[in-house]
Amino acid sequence: MGAKTLFFQFSSPHSFEQVQEAAFKSFLPLGGQIIKTDNGLRITQGKEGVTFGFTADFDATLTISQPKEGKYDLVCIVHWKLNTLSIVCLIVGAFVFGILWIIPLLHLFIDPSSVYNQAMFNIPNLLPSTD
Repeated sequence: MGAKTLFFQFSSPHSFEQVQEAAFKSFLPLGGQIIKTDNGLRITQGKEGVTFGFTADFDATLTISQPKEGKYDLVCIVHWKLNTLSIVCLIVGAFVFGILWIIPLLHLFIDPSSVYNQAMFNIPNLLPSTD
């Protein structure tokens, strides 16, 4: 089981709903299921682009808060754990074919922070222009 907490802050005159919609669009390329919540997004199985992401099940929560007018704080908490494929490879590798242990070992090298950070940093770019 792994976890990362990511933080991003930006200024914008846009409403919470516009920021939430931009966040939804920004996280779409990660794949999986994205659900809007009262204070942000919930992302399930968003692992597209994550190195060795095929070995894990992902669950992320993006919280959008507005500490003062025109300023937004984004906190993304990403959790991942071994998926069924990795567990099967671990068991079969232990008893039958040892090389299958490579799949669950790749789980140790997962770092989704670059992909999730990129999605968070892209949110201000997806907001409508204020010209």
